[in-house]
Amino acid sequence: MIKAFVDVGIKENKAKETARNPALGNRLFSIIKMVDSDNKGYKFKPQQGMLLHTLASHKFNDDQLKLVLKYVTSGEIASGTQIKAASEYFCSNIQSSVDIPLFERACGIGVVYDDADVERAVLEAILKIKFKSGDPQVNRGLIIGHLKIYLGYVYKIYKWVDSSQLHRLIDKHLDKIVSFTEEPVKADEHVIFADWKSVLESIDPLRVYSQGEAAKFHAPGKNYMSPGYVVTEHTERLMAEHLAKYGNVVRLYFLQGKNPFST
Repeated sequence: MIKAFVDVGIKENKAKETARNPALGNRLFSIIKMVDSDNKGYKFKPQQGMLLHTLASHKFNDDQLKLVLKYVTSGEIASGTQIKAASEYFCSNIQSSVDIPLFERACGIGVVYDDADVERAVLEAILKIKFKSGDPQVNRGLIIGHLKIYLGYVYKIYKWVDSSQLHRLIDKHLDKIVSFTEEPVKADEHVIFADWKSVLESIDPLRVYSQGEAAKFHAPGKNYMSPGYVVTEHTERLMAEHLAKYGNVVRLYFLQGKNPFST
């Protein structure tokens, strides 16, 4: 049994694991024998072994199984997603006769999408990624990594899109994006100062600080409004007096819960 599994392309570890499950192992073995009897001398492709394994884990009657196997051996069903779709079709359509065109559409058999339609979806997915021209952190690998997140958007619209078609269209635009993001950044024109002393004297450190690091924190005198500070009815008045005295600057540093303006 294990040899039969390996011969159709299933890895040995997976074959042994399957053989330890009598129900799954016996069903897979019977499916392999069914293919051999209907297609004398058929040579399985490496990926088809796992397709048969997936097929064995779904519930199909003999007639349904033969139909699905016909499409597997012809290469028209080539993914586990298609086998799952076939199973869902039979669960939803319990009549004895099979509507072949409907079945094929449900399983993505013969479904072809125009390049223009898929390309439009690819571009929409690309637009969801924000790139900045000249960003040294942006490269081809990073773009592909981000794009994979949005490929679900394309697959949602075009469920049965061929992966080779999709990647060809992605590559078509990827080169444009990379060339855009990797273009050299033009250096800003720098003003050369002859007198640095006058420049430094013109800088107000307090103003620079208040617009830089300090801007991330509370406005002067608003620390007491943070959760956890002890305040009284005098806090706001005392803080206002302090700010007026020291030019809108708090000169004290106090730990949370020990507010001197609460007395």
